[in-house]
Amino acid sequence: MIDKIIKILLAEDDPLMQNLIRLYLKKYQAQIDFADNGRIALKQLKSKEYDLLITDLQMPEVDGATLIRNIRQEGKMVPVIVLSSYDKLSIERMLDEPHIDSLRKPFESAELIAMIEKMTVSASN
Repeated sequence: MIDKIIKILLAEDDPLMQNLIRLYLKKYQAQIDFADNGRIALKQLKSKEYDLLITDLQMPEVDGATLIRNIRQEGKMVPVIVLSSYDKLSIERMLDEPHIDSLRKPFESAELIAMIEKMTVSASN
């Protein structure tokens, strides 16, 4: 159970997926900011601290993999959950970085909550 306010940046270009995640997290104490693409997410990550980044892999302008590489080059080690239709093995090969995990679309709310708990607890240790 998420028991503190978690600041999440959701980089997702699909409004339906944005709304679905908002609904999944509605009963938890999560403050969610949205970015419609990786370029916007980069700007938000530079101006505000987040406990977690949830990003789609395929987005216009700047994709999820490039977004993660850029924030890591800047020294930001925010935990990341990658959302993708690709299989998990493909994601792991592309994103061999610490504090990154993935969920394959479609996913259930319980899977997302468990992943958020895992990523935010491991990042604080």
